[in-house]
Order: sequence, then structure tokens, then C-alpha cells
Amino acid sequence: MKKTLISIVFLLICAAVIFFIGWVQFLVPAGSYGIMISKTGGLYPQPIESGVFIWRWERLLPTNTQLRIFDLTPQTITETVEGMLPSAELYQHVLAKKTDFSYSVTLEISLRVPKDKLVTLIHDKDFANQETLNKWIQNQSTRIASNAADSLIQQSFAASDRGQLFTLQSVNMEDLRAVLNNKEQYLEITDITVKTGKIPDTALYRLAQTLSTEQQTNNNTTEDKVSASAATEETQTQL
Repeated sequence: MKKTLISIVFLLICAAVIFFIGWVQFLVPAGSYGIMISKTGGLYPQPIESGVFIWRWERLLPTNTQLRIFDLTPQTITETVEGMLPSAELYQHVLAKKTDFSYSVTLEISLRVPKDKLVTLIHDKDFANQETLNKWIQNQSTRIASNAADSLIQQSFAASDRGQLFTLQSVNMEDLRAVLNNKEQYLEITDITVKTGKIPDTALYRLAQTLSTEQQTNNNTTEDKVSASAATEETQTQL
């Protein structure tokens, strides 16, 4: 009887040890997510959350698994985008008064990796830790800011084509955020704010563009007439 009791206790202890080794989520701090990668099964297809029970047999094999921990709290980054409208240097000389068609927009962007995209991101980019993920997010913010500035300029052109006045204060930031999120594969933009900005007068740009086209057309017409006249004179001389 005593030996039986000892055997039962031993088995219970072994079972508890096995259970504890395979119990994964207690290794993940609250608010963070774990990505488990094993030699036997590869990338586990769902993130591991603190407080959500999950037990994996892969952890029973020594050195078989690694757990990468990531904090998905949104990062807030300030970006400034500067540039000029296409052919601005050409068009600004067409008007009687030289006009500045440059733009400059400073944006505050909050972005994160959504939980449901974390596994796919790690599979595609193989980030080893939080530091490499953070650097990648910061690099992506530059691209997102450029997309935001392009969207603002397009809104300005659309407004001027309708004969309306465009201002940065009139921009619906939720609509802008939705437009930008539609272009993202791995990231979610949780908030975006225009801190400062200058968008050129796109109505005046359209006018300068039209005048430049007309001027070029007139120059081409004049050149064609001169060429035709020269050809006629040359023909008459030969006769």
C-alpha cells in the first residue's frame, strides 16, 4: 500500500512537471504577446497571450522551442514630409508673380502591429526581438507619412477642381486614417494628427499648368510655321 501511494505521488509529480513545462502563457508578461517557434513544428500559428491558457507539447523537448516576446503598444512617431508639386519649378515661372508650390507637413502618427497580424509579420520578416520590431515600425512611419502627405495634396486638388477652398483644418482625420490603413499589410494606424503644415494653392497650380500647356502649344505652332515657311523658301530657291 505504501509503495502504491509513493508511486501515485511520483506519477502526480511527474505529471505536474510535464504540465508546468508545457504551460506556455505564464512566460508572457501581461500586455505582451509571445511567438513560439519550434524545431519540430516551426512557427506556432497563433500569438500566446498572458492569461489565456495554452499548453504545448513541443516544450517538453529540451532546446526544441524559443519564445519571442513582443509588446504591441502603439508607438507615436513624429514625421515631417517636404517636397514640391510635379513640374513646380516650370509652372511657377509662367505666372506674373513667382509662386511657391512647395509643401511641408508635420504629422504625429501612432501605429502598432495588430495581434492577428503578428504571426504573419514574424513569419515574413523574422524579427528576433522587440528592438528589431521597433526599428522596422519607425522606418515604416516615414513611408506612411509620405502617403498621408500625398493624400492631403490629392484632397486639395479635388477641392480646387470643385471650386472649394482646402485647408488642413478641414481634413477629416478619421477618413485619412482609414485611407492609410487600407494600404497597410502588417500595421494599424491608431491615430494621426497634423501638427503643422503648408499645402500650396492647387487652384493656382492648375492655372499655371494650363498656361504652361497653352504657351508650349503656341511655341510649337510658331516653330511649325517657321519650319514650313523655311521649307517653302528653300523649295522656291531650288526652282
